[in-house]
This record gives sequence, C-alpha cells and structure tokens, in this order.
Amino acid sequence: MRDQVSVVLVPSLLHLMMLGSARVKEYFEAATEARVVSVDKAVRHIDKAAS
Repeated sequence: MRDQVSVVLVPSLLHLMMLGSARVKEYFEAATEARVVSVDKAVRHIDKAAS
C-alpha cells in the first residue's frame, strides 16, 4: 500500500516556482492528486475566518 497525501504545504508558492515553471503548482497537483497550499495563504484564511 502506498502512502496517500491529500495536501502539501509549502512556505509560499515561490518555493514551487523555483522548479522552473509558473504552472508548477498545477502540474504537481495533477501528478500527485494532492492539493498544494501555501502556508501564507492558509494563515490569511484562518485570520479572515477568526475576524
């Protein structure tokens, strides 16, 4: 049985763009079937929900 990953957290999407493509997030999500979420975006979402 393979491990399953549903979400990948990265510090920012700039970390993925260092791999060479502006669309690397979409490529990664399609290849892994996991959502890619930047931590800064997740924190803003939590802050917005708390207000």
